[in-house]
Amino acid sequence: MSAVWLEAWIAIPAREGANGLRSKTEWKALLAAAQAGSTAAQFIVGCAYGEGARSPRGAIVVQRDRARSAEWMERAARAGDPSAMHNIGYYYDRGVGVRRDPRRALFWYRTVWRKHGYESAANNIATIYRDRKDHRRAFVWYRKAAEAGDGDALVEVAVRYLRGRGVRKDEERGVLLLRRAIRSSRITESGRDDAKYHLGLCYLRGSGVHLSIARARHWLTEANRAGDHPAAINAIASLRQASWRSLLKRSTVSGRASIAPTR
Repeated sequence: MSAVWLEAWIAIPAREGANGLRSKTEWKALLAAAQAGSTAAQFIVGCAYGEGARSPRGAIVVQRDRARSAEWMERAARAGDPSAMHNIGYYYDRGVGVRRDPRRALFWYRTVWRKHGYESAANNIATIYRDRKDHRRAFVWYRKAAEAGDGDALVEVAVRYLRGRGVRKDEERGVLLLRRAIRSSRITESGRDDAKYHLGLCYLRGSGVHLSIARARHWLTEANRAGDHPAAINAIASLRQASWRSLLKRSTVSGRASIAPTR
């Protein structure tokens, strides 16, 4: 196994982790490079142990071992690899291969945020504070992630403005940020759907916008376009029930015997 091949393989764009391993021979060469101090190899070894790896024919090249994955990921993190910093933070955050330790998770998340600007690290810090019910700090870190371009964090910031959670309530600003999140090119589909759902609720309640059942129905329907948003489904069902109750009340007053469903 040539050193040139190993160097080229470690430098694969997008850092494919263990996906490029084809044989135990390659694995041994990679492991030797990691043990010799290659930070990139240490990171990939950590990924390989974390995910396990198989050859193109399906033979096991690396057996999954989360504890060893954490060990190598932390070595790479201490050597300065930003992806490893983020990953070991997540390991401590969720207890993957190590005992759960929010303090160490925060250390690594803050480190990779400060040195490399990983918005996902800021988002994860916010989530830790959210789970602790520390809404002020959660808001601060969601805002940092949003300002770095994370569209999903922008939805979180918007909702906190709408509810006055961790920040002074400002419904109009909340609506403005929801619209911005919907247009974002750096947001997950589920995050975009959540933004549409919350915008629908704003129109339904008249929060930061003029109350409009038609626009509420539009945005709630948009949020559930894939049919997998339970909260939007429930809200749409409630709207339909409200429409029927309203029609029933009017028909009782007018003496009509039949009711046509609204569309």
